Amino acid sequence: MQAEQTTRIDERLDRLGDQIDALRHHIDERFDSQAARLDMKLEAQSARLDDKLEAQSARLDAQTIHFDEKFESLVGKFDKRFDTLTYSLIYVLATIVAAALGFAAAVA
Repeated sequence: MQAEQTTRIDERLDRLGDQIDALRHHIDERFDSQAARLDMKLEAQSARLDDKLEAQSARLDAQTIHFDEKFESLVGKFDKRFDTLTYSLIYVLATIVAAALGFAAAVA
């Protein structure tokens, strides 16, 4: 009787051990599938983020090119206005010098 009870307890422990092993196996499979699904989601989000960053970079490059063109245009206008101002000042100074020389010649 003691042997039969020991045998039943051993069999029950073996079944429980098998159930525990099956549960561990199921948990491992579930964890692996969840990890794979999470990896896929992260890769998809990473790809979308990379696409957005590339689009933003392209827009920034286009804006930079536009800014550079605008800046060059403004530099050209500034140079033209500065040249006009310089020539106007030279003309005014030459007129003043000519008037002064004419005045000096008339007084003398």
